[in-house]
Amino acid sequence: MRILVVHAWLKGNLGDVLQLSVLLAALRDLKPARLDLAGYPIPAGEGTEPLVAAVDRVIPDPFWWF
Repeated sequence: MRILVVHAWLKGNLGDVLQLSVLLAALRDLKPARLDLAGYPIPAGEGTEPLVAAVDRVIPDPFWWF
């Protein structure tokens, strides 16, 4: 099984990082073949290192307002 989490906000907001880290940990417990994260911005902002380390790949997900 491969999992892709989309529309992650990778700006370093502590609340977003904490919520997403719990989700990624739960998904990682499922032992997928791949766990990828699509988010904005790329490169990910300061403070998002735990999120980037928890996934196999970070994929650019353009923010449609820009």
